[in-house]
Amino acid sequence: MRPEVNQKVRAVLRAQKRIITTEQAQDAGLTRSFVKRRLAAGRWARQYRGVYVTVTGKVSREAELRAALLRAGQGAVLSYWTAAELQGLIDKPYPVIHITVPDQRNPARCSRIPGVKVHRSDVIVDRKHVDDKSLRRTRVEDTVIDLINQSVTFDAAYN
Repeated sequence: MRPEVNQKVRAVLRAQKRIITTEQAQDAGLTRSFVKRRLAAGRWARQYRGVYVTVTGKVSREAELRAALLRAGQGAVLSYWTAAELQGLIDKPYPVIHITVPDQRNPARCSRIPGVKVHRSDVIVDRKHVDDKSLRRTRVEDTVIDLINQSVTFDAAYN
């Protein structure tokens, strides 16, 4: 690998907790055959379609969330219980990653995203979001409203 390619790839991987997309790999100068060889050798793993983990073993929660955001694409934000998790509103990670995307986008149109619930909103673009280490998420007040709207009863919303 050429030194300038290596440097670009390392910068992406460092910023994204060892997660990279096919597009980012190609923009950094990696070929499709390089990516395929890494996957075949077990040095990389496919997290989602077009999103790869470049470490072996279990990935961190932050890396899982980042991979889901990258798979959902432009305008995606962590929302509902996943945003609540990051904001300290719930005690443990929710088993499904919740992401909201602009209404005109549908990242799960071609294939379902395993472990991810995609919400679509026509107002998500107009809202301000928290951007902590590139883990974009809804603000606390929007998260609380989303969770209340999802609750069947008052008691469920309160808990």
